[in-house]
Amino acid sequence: MLIGGESTTSLTSSTASFVAVVGTAEVARTEKGDIHVGSTVAELEAALGPFAEDVDRARDPRLVVPGALRNARVLIERDRVSAIVVTAETPRVDVVTGPDCPRPASTERGTGACLLPGSGGELIERDRDEIVVRSIEAETGSGGSADERRSKVIATLRVPNLVFVAPLRNATDGRDELIAISRTDDPQLRTWSIVAYRFDAKQITKVIDPSPLYQLSAAQTRWIGAELPDVELYLELSSKDGIEVGGLLTTRPYGKLRDVVVISPVVIARRHGKSATSEPTDAGPDGRPNAGSARP
Repeated sequence: MLIGGESTTSLTSSTASFVAVVGTAEVARTEKGDIHVGSTVAELEAALGPFAEDVDRARDPRLVVPGALRNARVLIERDRVSAIVVTAETPRVDVVTGPDCPRPASTERGTGACLLPGSGGELIERDRDEIVVRSIEAETGSGGSADERRSKVIATLRVPNLVFVAPLRNATDGRDELIAISRTDDPQLRTWSIVAYRFDAKQITKVIDPSPLYQLSAAQTRWIGAELPDVELYLELSSKDGIEVGGLLTTRPYGKLRDVVVISPVVIARRHGKSATSEPTDAGPDGRPNAGSARP
């Protein structure tokens, strides 16, 4: 069990900001549903409800939030709980959005999104470093029903070293932007980066150019008793005036999960000028200035 905190005005006291549980099922269990490290995803959902799917938040698919325990972050590996982190609960502020833009249901291959105005929604699919965006339209032929669907590819984007892609709601007009997180590895440096796209009827605009979020060096990770390849980040994004990015840092020496800590958030501003493309785009990270360090 790991407990993290922040210093208060007193030099002799601090405030606990998170508690992380790793290891075996005997270490800790939830009061409701007897959920513990090692529980299956099905058991987790049965005990604590469907996972939270807030349109103004996007998460690494390996990081989930139980619906009945919103201040918990659960790491999933091989369909099982590998760690549970309970953070200091903060009041949630509802995001005021524009006109309602519901997302279509996700499928096994794609994530539902509302990227284009006046559309029936889109599906975001990933194939390694390639992102395919498909529009969804109701089938209207004879004998067809509203539940029958057809799709058309409207964009193909390539993001080298892609970690995950997700929609994130922009409160300005209530539509989603497409967010892609990537990671590049050098012998002495590991860098996580972001790029974000906005879709309009005739063009795709980068609202965030490829930008580094966090960097970890081999020297930094040795201070916490780990080698660089043993450290991973699980990122969570929230949409505000800009995009706030935070999440969890883990260490896994000798292949076994040891540490899980909450990292300090960084805020990335959206750009409002034009940077449009109407054809498939390479969106690889193209620089490292102004990157944050992944400080717990």
